[in-house]
Amino acid sequence: KDRSYLIWVYGKPPDLCIEVVSNLKGRELGEKMELYARIRVTYYVVYDPFLLLGDRKVRAFCLNGGRYTEILVTDPFYLDELGLGLTLWDGVIEDTEGCWLRFVDKEGRMLLTGEEALVQERARVERERARADESELKAAESIREVARKLLAQGLDRSAVLSATGLPEAELDHL
Repeated sequence: KDRSYLIWVYGKPPDLCIEVVSNLKGRELGEKMELYARIRVTYYVVYDPFLLLGDRKVRAFCLNGGRYTEILVTDPFYLDELGLGLTLWDGVIEDTEGCWLRFVDKEGRMLLTGEEALVQERARVERERARADESELKAAESIREVARKLLAQGLDRSAVLSATGLPEAELDHL
């Protein structure tokens, strides 16, 4: 869904376009750049992972007076107006190892991909489940300890069962 950005649907041009260079046919620093300037895209970034256009993997441009001016790219670099930055990152995405252009926040922390967010959330849920299981075990042991003490003080079994909620079979094993 939404594989194309339609200005008449969103009511404005995109704030950022990123072109990934895969061959020399795309004319990313020529015709495409002129097209994006004409439709008033604020920021235009060219990611050239195989250095087909020169010796820089990332080039960034900002629209000024209808024309793009190149902006200095550091790693990471931040686009204040968008509250977003970009960085180069070596790693694996969708089972493919490589150098990737990734979004970062103002502090330079990478924003998670959908897959990374899912893995992180699953890990959080598992930690919470383990904590809950541990708390449940501790609570059950505390109840058994209370039952032992009540029995040791001579309280009758029915009162201990009523007070602790333990099953009768479990009380037999204390």
